[in-house]
Amino acid sequence: MKAKDMEGRTSDGRFAVGNKPVNGFDKRPQDRHHGAWHKEDTPRYWLESMMKMQEAELETIYNDESNSFFKRKLAKCIKDGEWTELKEMIQEVYGKMPITNVNVDADEENTEEVNKFIRGFALP
Repeated sequence: MKAKDMEGRTSDGRFAVGNKPVNGFDKRPQDRHHGAWHKEDTPRYWLESMMKMQEAELETIYNDESNSFFKRKLAKCIKDGEWTELKEMIQEVYGKMPITNVNVDADEENTEEVNKFIRGFALP
């Protein structure tokens, strides 16, 4: 830190006793957040819970206008069996699976060249 930034701070960079930051939460308490999150608010929770629901329950979620667009769309995809959209939503929530297998076809002419590559690394 610069010398100017160290004014009113201890040697380890913390604010000295009685010293407050110029623009902190004491000036803007409305910007505070308690830091907690609820698993019921996450897409992963809704995906996993809707996978266990019956068709009537999914229909109720879809028809309720107060639900978020994601919840309604997810319920419709699971209910109607639109696999491509459901697969994309699963990949959006969990992420794509890493591709680990690489198939290298070699003929006898370039076998030596292909053998130089082992799992993505080139041998000298």
